[in-house]
Amino acid sequence: TAIPDYKERIIARVLSVKDSVLKALDLGFEGANLICARGPFTEEFNHALLEQTGASIMITKDTGSEGGFEEKLRAAERAGVKTVVVRRPDDDGISLKDAISELGERLGIECVVDDKPETCIAIIGIGMGGGTLTVDATRRIASSDLLIGAERMLSSVNSAGKDVLKEYRANAILEYLGNHPEYRCPAVLVSGDVGFYSAAKKLLESVDREKYSVEVYCGISSLVYLSSRVGIPWQDIRLLSAHGKEANIISSVRSERSVFTLLTGSDGARRLCEDLIRFGMDGVHVIVGQDLGSDRERIMSGRPSELKNRGFSELCAAIIINDTPDRSIPIGLDAEVLIRGPAPMTKSEVSSLSVV
Repeated sequence: TAIPDYKERIIARVLSVKDSVLKALDLGFEGANLICARGPFTEEFNHALLEQTGASIMITKDTGSEGGFEEKLRAAERAGVKTVVVRRPDDDGISLKDAISELGERLGIECVVDDKPETCIAIIGIGMGGGTLTVDATRRIASSDLLIGAERMLSSVNSAGKDVLKEYRANAILEYLGNHPEYRCPAVLVSGDVGFYSAAKKLLESVDREKYSVEVYCGISSLVYLSSRVGIPWQDIRLLSAHGKEANIISSVRSERSVFTLLTGSDGARRLCEDLIRFGMDGVHVIVGQDLGSDRERIMSGRPSELKNRGFSELCAAIIINDTPDRSIPIGLDAEVLIRGPAPMTKSEVSSLSVV
C-alpha cells in the first residue's frame, strides 16, 4: 500500500477462499485488479496472464515445487518480466518427538513417545570391499544419508548421490555429526570385520548412547578371507596384529602351530621374514596375502628366505605355519620330573615357582 496508485498499478492474484478475498478487498483491490483462483498454475497459464496484464514486475513467494514456483519463474522469463521473490522465513521446525507430544496435547489423547535417539549410526565392516560386502551391509549403505570413512573404504562402495566425509578418527566423526544434526542415518565404514582389530572399537567406546543409537554390521575379516583362499581352517590359529602397533610375532610363532597377523607398511612382510630367519625359524611356512579382495590381490607362500626379497604392497596379512612348535617352559624344570600334590596347581606353575 506504500506504492503510489497501488490500487490501479498492482494486480493481486489470491486464493479463492473467503479469508484471502476479504483481505484483498479491505486493501482496496477489486474488479480487474483482483484475480481469485486456486493453483498451482501451469507455465502457460502464468505466461498468458503476464502477457494479458502487461506486467513488468512479478512479486511471488517461494512456494516450492508443490506451489508451482518453477512454472512462475519460467513464465516470467519468457514474458521478459522481472521477478521479486519473497523467501521463506527461517524455520528449523520441531523434532518428531516434540510434534507427537504437541499433537497429543491438542487432541487430548495419550501418545507414546519413543525415546530412542533420532540419529542412528551404522558401523559397517566392509570386508575386503566390493564383492565381499554382505547383503545387510549393502542395504544399509544404500539407505544411509552420509557415508564416513577413510578414502580406501569410501572408494570400495557405491557412494553415488550421497554426502561423503573422509574421516576415520572416532572423535572427529562424532564432532562432525554433532555439528550436523540433519544427518539421521550416517554409516561409518571400517575395513574387514568390526570385531577384529577394527576402528569400530574406539567409536563404540566413544559414542554417546543417549544421543545416538548404534547398529553394527559384521564384515568378512582378512583372517577369514585369506584362510578360505588357501584352504586352512582358522579356528586354532593364534591371532595377532602388527598393523600400526607392536606385536611379539616371533614368540607366538615359536610356540604355536599356526599364527595369523596383520602387517604394517610395504616392508612389513619383509621384516617379518628377516626376523624369522634371525631367530632360527627359516623352516616355517609363510603365506602372505596382499591387497586381498581387489583386482591386485596376490598370495605368496614359502620359507622366509624365499619370500623376503619379494615386493609387497602396503596392505598385507600373513599366516605362519610351524610344524614343530616349541611349547616347553622357558624357565624351571621339565614337567615330567615333577609330582603334583593335592594343591590345585599345574606342573608348569610349580616349575616356575620352584625356580623363583
